[in-house]
Amino acid sequence: MMARHSGGDNSDSGLLSVEAPGGWKGRLEGIDTKAVLLGLLLLATSIMVGYQWHLDRLSDEEARKGYLNQHKITQELLKNVIANQKAIIDMVGESRRYAREDIGEMTYILTLSQQRREGLQLEMPQSLRQRLTAGNGLAPPKVRQW
Repeated sequence: MMARHSGGDNSDSGLLSVEAPGGWKGRLEGIDTKAVLLGLLLLATSIMVGYQWHLDRLSDEEARKGYLNQHKITQELLKNVIANQKAIIDMVGESRRYAREDIGEMTYILTLSQQRREGLQLEMPQSLRQRLTAGNGLAPPKVRQW
């Protein structure tokens, strides 16, 4: 595409002819070519700015949707973590309660006389029996000295 401008050096109006590929020709006389070119430049700039604004707006909406989805996922994860923590705290409390009961029972049994303990006919746990009979006969369990 080729544009020719003819006119005087100091004149603002002149002849504008345009030749495009494919045999298309255009010719305008008596116009201010500087104003036309400036107008075309402003129009092209406005179109580019508007298109970029539209793309930015679309990406802002997509980003906002992405952030909302991430926020929902984070909320669900936190709900699961809180539920798991509550379950763990309940289990620890329950095991402490059982441990206190077991310690209470053991303390009571140890306060009894040998005759009364034998009268209860308590069975020795297998793990304790293995520790006591380890090695030769009824050897007492080995205690580490710190």
